[in-house]
Amino acid sequence: MQYLTGWRMTLARDYLRTGQPTLAQVADLTGYASPYAFAAAFRRHHGQPPGLWRQQQRERPALPDDGTGTADDGVHFI
Repeated sequence: MQYLTGWRMTLARDYLRTGQPTLAQVADLTGYASPYAFAAAFRRHHGQPPGLWRQQQRERPALPDDGTGTADDGVHFI
């Protein structure tokens, strides 16, 4: 179950970083029954609500792409 939650949170972070989908859409895209269930799971996993996390990501300056395929938080993209 931890693996599934971790995977869902990785997907959620990717969706939240793009800024395109609403929180309700992110909840649906990641398999949560409601935005409330998603927000509670995101808060448990990341220690803050998804809306605040998204806002903080927008305020952070972008790091230059070093070509390694890793984000600043250590997430590897393929």
